Amino acid sequence: MLPKRLDWEGNEHNRSYEELVLSNKHVAPDHLLQICQRIGPMLDKEVPPSISRVTSLLGAGRQSLLRTAKGTLI
Repeated sequence: MLPKRLDWEGNEHNRSYEELVLSNKHVAPDHLLQICQRIGPMLDKEVPPSISRVTSLLGAGRQSLLRTAKGTLI
């Protein structure tokens, strides 16, 4: 289930959960939250929401993070 690692020759090797954690020490526990907090304001500049200052990852329609300028969802 864990992604395999590649050696310098391109050969795949199994890795343990501990190895996976060590190889991703730069990823904070709230990494996905940080990404979403940055994406929302960028999207709001390009395609303004129907209600300003309302932020939700679960919004629908014009409040959805998947909205487009044409009002459709991706």
